[in-house]
Amino acid sequence: MTVTRVVDDYTISGPRWQHVLTVRTAVIQRLHALGFKINRKNSRRAVTPSHTQLLVHGLVVNVQASLPKRPLAGSRKLSKRELRGAVRRVARYGCSSTERRRLGGFIAYAIGVPGSQRLAEKLRGELRASRRRD
Repeated sequence: MTVTRVVDDYTISGPRWQHVLTVRTAVIQRLHALGFKINRKNSRRAVTPSHTQLLVHGLVVNVQASLPKRPLAGSRKLSKRELRGAVRRVARYGCSSTERRRLGGFIAYAIGVPGSQRLAEKLRGELRASRRRD
């Protein structure tokens, strides 16, 4: 049984739905005891198979927080695929300093996401190397 918190969103996961409901009830009671109110419009109970992406705040949280592999509809955050492609385009064709700073910001964000750190560190090195070639 796992309870994961990302900012103010809680995700409860486990092998059996009955156990998840028991833990969910206990978490809600504890939050009420601490004086917090649950917004029923924003809370949901969903059963998600383990092979599908579970998204919280635009991050995949199945095993550990990670950037999604593919772009999310309506999201301003880059997916792993988009981030990798953007760095490769900059390395190949160059870009403005504004675009380079924007891309550097996305990479800094990705470094802060545990499941994307290795990729982000590699892309940061590629971005810095491309600056030396400009």
